[in-house]
Amino acid sequence: MIICLIVAWCWLTFQFFLFPYLRSRVSEHDPEIDRNMKQMFRRKFSELGPVRFAEMSALALFLTLVVLWFFRAPGFMAGWDTGFRQHFITDATPAVLIGFLLFLWPRQIPVRGTDGKWPKYQAILTWKVIARKFPWDVVLLLGGSLALADGVEKSGLTDVLKGVLLTLSSIPPLGICAILALIVTFCTEFASNSAIATIFIPLVIQLAEGTCVNPLYYMLPVTISCSFAFMFPVATPPNAIVFSSGFLRVIDMVKAGVVLNFVCMGIMIGSLHTFGYWVFHLDQYPEWAPQENCTALQFHN
Repeated sequence: MIICLIVAWCWLTFQFFLFPYLRSRVSEHDPEIDRNMKQMFRRKFSELGPVRFAEMSALALFLTLVVLWFFRAPGFMAGWDTGFRQHFITDATPAVLIGFLLFLWPRQIPVRGTDGKWPKYQAILTWKVIARKFPWDVVLLLGGSLALADGVEKSGLTDVLKGVLLTLSSIPPLGICAILALIVTFCTEFASNSAIATIFIPLVIQLAEGTCVNPLYYMLPVTISCSFAFMFPVATPPNAIVFSSGFLRVIDMVKAGVVLNFVCMGIMIGSLHTFGYWVFHLDQYPEWAPQENCTALQFHN
């Protein structure tokens, strides 16, 4: 993933900075442009003013949320959710709590002024602000992707996919790995990463068991390919948030994302067949996998 991150940075830098410069021959480091940008940043920074009580309160509430998330069930010690019945507390619980507090916490310090009067109460967050600034389009995009994943499972499409994948058993493992990476990479553009992983990982496990291949050989590319969601706003929440800013068009994301999809797939398959073999011993059928009709299997890269 680190290699993919570096490649993605280089490609996006070329597409959105270097390529426009080569086409227009206008340098981003022109002294006049640099001077104007510095003046703009100084003006914007001075307009911010000193840090206010509301901003410090929002930061404190956010840090509290992070701490609650981390120590709910940290694994190395008992979490605070042990004080409740099992499965009663989830990650959504502290998020809802902090969101509720934002509607109650005062924007100003509740102390008397020099005139002896209390400041007018106003919460940090109000429903008018939510209605005006909240990215409802992002919620609809993400909700649609989750509904799509649930519909795929409830409609029986997963069984159809299972039957299609089992027909690939006659193809060499490397070919199956490439096909799975391609299918998952483009399916995750239209549904959430977790939904695609939930659908495909059980299928590839059964495929690996049926062909006596180490299940990790198919599970790793499927899991990693779920993160190659670069093309559409609906693919991941970060994509949707960036698209909601209004500075990008869908075609801009598609042009940049389709190249990243294929490049990252190539890097992932190459990594799988080099140090992936050394780390996970992918050329051996593991003992923890079902052993029916299978013995240790050696296959070539």
